[in-house]
Amino acid sequence: MGLFAKKKKEPKKETKEQEKQQSHPQNMDQYFRMRSNEFIKIAKTDFNMVFHMNPSEFEMLDKFILDNWHKNPERYIGAIINQAGSFVGETFRKKHGGCWVKNETIGWGFDIGNTGLIVNPIGKVRKLIENGSEDNIAFFYRAILHNIKEQGK
Repeated sequence: MGLFAKKKKEPKKETKEQEKQQSHPQNMDQYFRMRSNEFIKIAKTDFNMVFHMNPSEFEMLDKFILDNWHKNPERYIGAIINQAGSFVGETFRKKHGGCWVKNETIGWGFDIGNTGLIVNPIGKVRKLIENGSEDNIAFFYRAILHNIKEQGK
């Protein structure tokens, strides 16, 4: 280093409005996308598991949830149910399109491919934790695929 070191550029600080927009999504699709990304980050940083939002990962997701949610339930139960459920819905979106919708019966559900087939990925994660592998996400997805094919006939 010499006498005249270049001053490092300070990263731009976000305005309070930008911070607010990032922490308070403008719509529910954005909210669930954020929760899904949080799940992916927790899985990677806390458990060294990498998810790519591919339905072929649902069996791995089932095992991950069943093996890990109870290790620190105060910290992980909310993340597992809400964030993993959001991850499942966002994986549906990536594969089939669709959007999150408010439903009288299930609360927030996901409309697969905007077909009117509304599923409850957050509820499915809750059921997996409550009932174990008999309520697995991989089978849930296969049932959805069957239903989509039936609707297409």
